[in-house]
Amino acid sequence: TARLWNLENGQPIGSPLHHAECVLSVSFSADGKQLATACDDKNAYLWDVSAILQGAGLEDLLLDKRDKSVRDTFIKQFSLH
Repeated sequence: TARLWNLENGQPIGSPLHHAECVLSVSFSADGKQLATACDDKNAYLWDVSAILQGAGLEDLLLDKRDKSVRDTFIKQFSLH
């Protein structure tokens, strides 16, 4: 499982990003709007961070800022099965 976290308030953003097996790797796109995860089940997954933020009512975090990307607002946490 992977989670997105709001570093400003320490709260999780949206639901956990569930995987069938352990998450082995994660990577944000350069613009921070997508997240790729790789799982021990030999699959890769692409998550729409924009949609997750909008669903959580945090679309203000999507504002483009030249000196700070959306990905700098998040921290990744993994839970092993």
